Amino acid sequence: MSIDSTIIHCTGCDYTHTENYQPITLKCRFGSSVISYYRSSCWCYECNGITYAEHLPDMEEIKAEYREYYGIPGPAAHGLKRILRRFDRCYQQGLRELDNKIAWRKARTASPHCLKCGTTNLMMLEFRQTSDHTAVAEGFRHSCGGMLAHDYNHMAGIRFNFAEKEIWVDIEGNILD
Repeated sequence: MSIDSTIIHCTGCDYTHTENYQPITLKCRFGSSVISYYRSSCWCYECNGITYAEHLPDMEEIKAEYREYYGIPGPAAHGLKRILRRFDRCYQQGLRELDNKIAWRKARTASPHCLKCGTTNLMMLEFRQTSDHTAVAEGFRHSCGGMLAHDYNHMAGIRFNFAEKEIWVDIEGNILD
């Protein structure tokens, strides 16, 4: 499977970072269930660069994910479809997973951790499209005062990756490997 990578650079100095996408799933044992969630790009102040950190979903993200995947109806759903789904095993499993993930998220008190060094001293990076060819990190300034930007005209090329990586963490986000 081929996966594109991209270059992120600072608009104020010569800092560059090649973002090599790798599918990473974070897993946390919570009670008798396993909670799966994902990672996001961040600026880690301890690593002094762009890396990955836990993406802690909020309650609305969790509910939307399960509505989309399992077809769990929102508050406006009515009728026969809703009644029939109550008997569907997949639907019941989805409801249990939803309940477990919401309970896990309520129990989780720590901030997201850097997946490289483990610190919580980081800034999540949200890129906003500014033109057809560029996106910049909102709310973050590099130490030189510049902005971090994706320039889609200068893609790093195709990389190869054949396996999804799983990282096991405890309830507070500490890596268990």
